[in-house]
Amino acid sequence: MNDEPIALDAYETLAEAYASVTDTKPHNAYYERPATLSLLPDVKGKRVLDAACGPGVYSEWLLSHGAEVVALDASPKMVELAKRRVGESVDVRQADLNKLLTFLEDATFDVVLSSLTMEYIEDWHSTFNEWLKQGFN
Repeated sequence: MNDEPIALDAYETLAEAYASVTDTKPHNAYYERPATLSLLPDVKGKRVLDAACGPGVYSEWLLSHGAEVVALDASPKMVELAKRRVGESVDVRQADLNKLLTFLEDATFDVVLSSLTMEYIEDWHSTFNEWLKQGFN
């Protein structure tokens, strides 16, 4: 396993451009996001992990629908953009989903949202097992 997250350099380069169009880009705004949101339960009062949060679009939506959100992304620039978008209301951290999330060992979550992420995870089995082991539902 490589020490650097998959596609980190690309996301560091395109973060601002991606963030500037993600709300209106047809693929995201009219296809992927509505489909993903339709799969979520009512999040009001739920603790949600936004794993690979990108610029914070889902974190913002979750927050506006009453969820307590912890957001993670491997890209420092995406973390910065997410923090700008959601402010102090969301705990946004830099983390690689390919590695153990030891800072969340005592955390439990009702929902894990990880949209458009699977192609960046080298070993899905390990990542999913970690989420289950740490009390993620």
